[in-house]
Amino acid sequence: MCGAQRLTREGARLTVPGNLNDNQMRFESQLYVTAEGGSVGGTDTKVRVDNSDAVTIVLVAGTNHADKYPAYRGEDPHERVTKVVDRGAE
Repeated sequence: MCGAQRLTREGARLTVPGNLNDNQMRFESQLYVTAEGGSVGGTDTKVRVDNSDAVTIVLVAGTNHADKYPAYRGEDPHERVTKVVDRGAE
C-alpha cells in the first residue's frame, strides 16, 4: 500500500510525505490553518485553534507522477506543494 512518513507540524502547517510501496511514487499533502481572531497552536501532530471568529483551512496534495515514459516520475512534490500552500495562506 503506502509508506507514509510521520505526520509533522510546523506552526500552523501539518505535513504528510511518503511513497507508495509497490512503485515508489512520492506523495505529499500539507494542511495550513489561519484564524481570524484567537490563536493557532498545537502539538507535534495537531493544529489547535482557540477563541477564533473564523478559520480558513488550505489543503494541498501532490505526487511526483509525470507523463514521461518509461519511468513516469518527475520532481519530488514537496517544493511545489509548499509553494501552493504558501500562496493560499497569504
